Amino acid sequence: MSQNPSGQPSSIQLTPDPEVVKLEKEKLKREIEKIEAEKSKIENDDRNNSRDLTTTRGWINLLFGNGSVIIAIILGFSGFVRYLQELREERKNKEDERFESIVKSLGSEHIQERIGAAVLLPTFLRPKYERFYIQVFNLAAGNLKAFKIIYQTRENDRTNSQNNSLDPLEPILANVLRESYSQARDMLFFCPHLKYRKIWAYWFSKKYFWNRILHKIKAIKISDEDCLEMVRSQLNATAVQLDESYLSHADLRYIWLRHASLQKATLSNCVLQNANLEKANLEYTVFYKADLKGANLKYANLAGANLNGANLSGAKLYKAHLEYAHLYQSTLQSTDLKEANLRDTNLIGAKFIGANLHFTKLPRANLQYANLKDADLFCATLESANLKGANFRGAKNLLPNTIKQACYWQQAEFDDDFWAELNEAPNSNPPPDCSIWKYLEDYSSPK
Repeated sequence: MSQNPSGQPSSIQLTPDPEVVKLEKEKLKREIEKIEAEKSKIENDDRNNSRDLTTTRGWINLLFGNGSVIIAIILGFSGFVRYLQELREERKNKEDERFESIVKSLGSEHIQERIGAAVLLPTFLRPKYERFYIQVFNLAAGNLKAFKIIYQTRENDRTNSQNNSLDPLEPILANVLRESYSQARDMLFFCPHLKYRKIWAYWFSKKYFWNRILHKIKAIKISDEDCLEMVRSQLNATAVQLDESYLSHADLRYIWLRHASLQKATLSNCVLQNANLEKANLEYTVFYKADLKGANLKYANLAGANLNGANLSGAKLYKAHLEYAHLYQSTLQSTDLKEANLRDTNLIGAKFIGANLHFTKLPRANLQYANLKDADLFCATLESANLKGANFRGAKNLLPNTIKQACYWQQAEFDDDFWAELNEAPNSNPPPDCSIWKYLEDYSSPK
């Protein structure tokens, strides 16, 4: 023990061995590395076993960790789908067999069997039977065409006392035609291979995003020409026999009924927009308040037909026969009546605004309070027609001689310039025969 200068003993300071210190540091370093390795291993294990579906690794772990379960689910689902497909095929085959049996029954010689088959046809117009809609319509139309041939044969044989009797099957098939047409037409117009192909073409050409497709579907429409062509090719009811049929309130837009016979049929409040009724026999048919806007009635026989309150705006009535027809307060705006025959027709309050009346025959027609504003009456004839209260303001190609051949033209409305021409023109010789109007009721001006 050493002493300091004051004579007191001092503490002994031992110098550590450098080798020992070095060994301790190396030992501590290995322990730290071991701990870090274990920590890294634990983190890797946690990362590999993670099921976090927000990461790619999580999805991989989920798939590989539950591979057998997923495979079992896929196999079970595919088996279930296959089972459903087999059920659908089996049901489809049964439906086809049932439909074929009805078709065969319609061709039976026994009237009871044919009527039973016709009654069962509407069962194929229910939802999920869409593939039968067009077939049902064409089946009904085909049988109704056959009736017309039968009736034409009967007309040639006047010795048969039952010539004019209707077949009991005809009204049933007419009802089937009515129900099936609207459903088949709607399915045809909105089928993917026609309308939606235009939508995809529009989208690809304009490069719109998918979330805008639904907004564009409503904006795209099929033209009337395309609709008529589709109906003509797949829903053609040319020359069908529908005499005395009841088709009131039916939706028959774009229907193709050229050369059809609908004598004395009832089509009140029926929608016939853009329908093709060219050369159809519509004698004494009831079209009360029917919508015939844009319909094709060229050469049609509408003699004695009831068209009171009907809308014939834009319709084509070229050379149509409307003798003794009733068009009280009907609308014929921009209608083509060129060379049509309206002799002895009731046209009280009818609206002919902008109509084409070239060479139209109107002798003895009752035009009381009719509106012919801006109508074109080039070479039209009005012998003994009743013009009381009729409005001819703005009418084109109107001649004083034509007006003075009519009755009560003094109580009609004309432009001021035309009044001057009327006063200067000579009276008709011989004068019009107005005796037919003396005993008729004096209708007040329609509101």
